[in-house]
Order: sequence, then structure tokens, then C-alpha cells
Amino acid sequence: MLLIDTDMLVLLSATGLLDRVVTQLGFGIADVRRLAAAPHQVRKNKKLRDQFGAEALEEALPLIDSIPVIEPVADLELLDRLNQVMDAGEAQLFAMAAS
Repeated sequence: MLLIDTDMLVLLSATGLLDRVVTQLGFGIADVRRLAAAPHQVRKNKKLRDQFGAEALEEALPLIDSIPVIEPVADLELLDRLNQVMDAGEAQLFAMAAS
């Protein structure tokens, strides 16, 4: 399983490089997982719109939507500790990877 943070997912999707990078890392697109909030962030985040443009994000959104969401984190104690030192989304990804 390849866990991708929203910022990287948007960057790779908006530039058309997601499939290529996933393959280079030895995975298939079916192995990729994202945070549940990714599509909402793509639709609403002004910083992303300014950086990539609304058109590029709209084109990337179907691909982002098609990627399955990570499973709920089982180790809530680890998640709580990680939330104290990093972004909540990144904490979820790290906790999932650790399990």
C-alpha cells in the first residue's frame, strides 16, 4: 500500500505524473490510498487553486476521487501522540504506516 498526503497527491495528479511516480515506486494505482478530506481540500483550498489553477484541479479531481481512502487508524494512542507534533492528516498517514 502506498499512502500519499493530499499535497503530494494534488501535485502529482494536477501535473499528470501520478501513474508514473506510483509505477516508479513499484506500486500500481490500485495500491494508492489517500486521506478522506483530499477531494474537499481540492475543491475548497484557495492556496491549491492559486498554485495549480482551478482548471488543473478540476481535471485532477476525478482521479483523486477514485483513489480509496485509508482505513481508520487502529492505534489511537499512537495517533494522539503524532497529532501533538504534526498535521492531523500526516499523523493519520504515519499511524497507518506504523500499523
